[in-house]
Amino acid sequence: MKATSIILTLLIAMLIGCTTLSGTGNAPLSATQSRLAALAKVKNDVSLIMEVPSANNAISNQIMVTSIKAGADATAVVNLVAILKGPNTKPIAVIGDNDAVTAATIEAALKRLQGFKPSAKLYFVGETSYVHALKVQADAEG
Repeated sequence: MKATSIILTLLIAMLIGCTTLSGTGNAPLSATQSRLAALAKVKNDVSLIMEVPSANNAISNQIMVTSIKAGADATAVVNLVAILKGPNTKPIAVIGDNDAVTAATIEAALKRLQGFKPSAKLYFVGETSYVHALKVQADAEG
């Protein structure tokens, strides 16, 4: 499997936005809920969705990104590596409320694969501005 096929981008930015549950009077959906709703509207072959947790503030999220990129043993990174190294061959969508934390998690997981080529496709569901760095990392890891 080519490294570039490991990460495919779902171009759903137009669907994400500030979605609300129509007619229910509920509060706006979180970013993760909006992305899940958008993912459900797009024809895809995803069979597993992994949510990457994040904090409720920008400073904590930046600390998380820095820690993950520095090699911290974040649970989400460890779990994603285990999923990618496991027998799963079905596509996986990685999603979270904070795209920087989600992208850093995917990058760190790809680095930890150390040449292992997963048989499952990996979808990043988020802002397209993170896609280039993820593709570069996927290509670098083979």
